[in-house]
Amino acid sequence: MRKINFDGIIHRSVLLACLSLFIVLQAPVVVQADTKIETDKLVTILDKECVNLKKDKLKSLLLAKFSSDLEKGLSPELLKIIEGVIKRTDFDNISENKTAEIVGLVYESFRKGAPLEYLDQIFDVAYAKTISIDSLTAAAKALKDFHHSDVPQDVVEEFVYRSLEDGWDPASMPALARGLIYGVERGLTPQKVAMIIMLDINNGELSRKSPEQLVLDSISLVRSHEPKKWKAMKHAETELEKQRRDRVREGNRQKQLFDMGQSITTYTRTGRLDVEKLNLSVDQYIGVPYRYGGDSEIGIDCSAFTRRVYRFQNVELPRSSLEQSFVGFVVNEPVMRPGDLVFFDASITGRISHVGVYLGNGVFAHASSSNGVTKSSIREKYYMQRFVKAKRIFAL
Repeated sequence: MRKINFDGIIHRSVLLACLSLFIVLQAPVVVQADTKIETDKLVTILDKECVNLKKDKLKSLLLAKFSSDLEKGLSPELLKIIEGVIKRTDFDNISENKTAEIVGLVYESFRKGAPLEYLDQIFDVAYAKTISIDSLTAAAKALKDFHHSDVPQDVVEEFVYRSLEDGWDPASMPALARGLIYGVERGLTPQKVAMIIMLDINNGELSRKSPEQLVLDSISLVRSHEPKKWKAMKHAETELEKQRRDRVREGNRQKQLFDMGQSITTYTRTGRLDVEKLNLSVDQYIGVPYRYGGDSEIGIDCSAFTRRVYRFQNVELPRSSLEQSFVGFVVNEPVMRPGDLVFFDASITGRISHVGVYLGNGVFAHASSSNGVTKSSIREKYYMQRFVKAKRIFAL
């Protein structure tokens, strides 16, 4: 008769039980979020930010779009994006459906590595055009690369806008952006390098050659017309050298902005704004469509509009709305007068992102993303809620 080893069986059973317990303890624990708490977070944002948008409709659309995120718990980044996009779309009278679509577009681009700071600058291009997640991601990453370069802001904005408007292959965008940066670093005129690259893309050259070859050919063409501007190639920079160059570049930008502010203050301290010219210059642009980075009668953005208005007063303002907020003298809303610049926060990142020029009697003119250059009442609930400050350029 076979003898059964009960001690061995028990020992093996104990080992198996311990091993099973160990596996269970090591397995990731999926915690189900309280959907009511998560929904309440969303409702809080909608209650705060929706003035023109229909809250109930937008709530339903967002809950449906982010149902899986709701079950896991809405991330802080998603909540921030929802809040920031609603700020802007509510500002521009964009529909609830389009708002939900853009929230999804921005969130997916962020998840693919696009920095929020730069997504914030360009997502409103999607108001009137269908843009893919990859295209928006590539554009935002290019903006970041350009920020750490010497390519002028107006050239950057035109280049990135074209990439979205004309539907460039997003996979080609890194090489195209690096090529433009390289050409500028070697001393060539930024506008010429950018123009040749864009013309070649428009002529279908990307279907016949790689983006790297297109860039090299474009740079070669510009170089043939500007041989004396071409600089010798520097040795490959270390990471520390790149960081040092970034600090120097940022310091130069800040100094340039400070000097411009000082120059404006000196000029305007003894001058007086011409109200008649102010109204004539504003009326000249009423109805001009909005365009990201635009600075012409074909299309214009908010800070380019205020710059053009002030050129009629012989004053050159900085390029962006944020930079314009650093010049002039702060004034309180009750004592604002015609010509004061008015600044608003309609951003994901909580910074000044919109500027207009005050005309008096509660009315200001600005380049709206949805309506182009128009006049609005600063006393409307939406603008009062988004208003940050006013600055006076002429002291007298």
